[in-house]
Amino acid sequence: MYQNNNKADGIYPALIHAIFKRMGKQVEVKSYPWKRVLKMGKEGECGIGGIYKTKERLKIFDYSDPLYTETVLVYVRQNKAFEFNTLSDLEGRIIGAMRGWSYGDAFDSFRQKKTVTIKAVDNDHVAFKRLVQSDLDCLLSLELTGKLMLGKSGYQDRVVPLVRPVAVNDTHIVFSKTKGRQQLLEKMNETLAQMKEDGSYKMVIQAVMKKAGLL
Repeated sequence: MYQNNNKADGIYPALIHAIFKRMGKQVEVKSYPWKRVLKMGKEGECGIGGIYKTKERLKIFDYSDPLYTETVLVYVRQNKAFEFNTLSDLEGRIIGAMRGWSYGDAFDSFRQKKTVTIKAVDNDHVAFKRLVQSDLDCLLSLELTGKLMLGKSGYQDRVVPLVRPVAVNDTHIVFSKTKGRQQLLEKMNETLAQMKEDGSYKMVIQAVMKKAGLL
């Protein structure tokens, strides 16, 4: 998901709109900074789309079935590539990561060891610019986001992703447990399964990727 003319755009808004339309329900999708989204979600002000499962979040939220699967890659300056096989290969490096994000339990545990320096970034445009300017040794970014950013920024000849992913994470739609949205989530799960079976799920994703120039 990303902002386009101050509106939420991308795969998650498109999927959420398609799911709710098929259910015959109204839905509004808005984009906010991630830390604010988490706070709003915990307080029951909204649901959250495109969120990972973690041990801590499972205590707070009721989860849908997987909405999408994201691949998190390490991006580096082309002349500063290194071999990456395990998280320990990141030790001693300055890493850019989105402010407030979890990249899954494995990376969250790794970063607590403080063998790396994490620099928080607020958006992808700033993140890739800081990488090119050598403020970061490397950057964590979603594979699709990376392709989009490199295409828009003109950094294709200066920034490359390393081959092995940091994580491959399912994403979900969640609601605070205080809201009692289990029946809604069950209906959403049924609808999502139907869309995957009849091919409309794939069509929604392909339409978004084509619009973004990724197909």
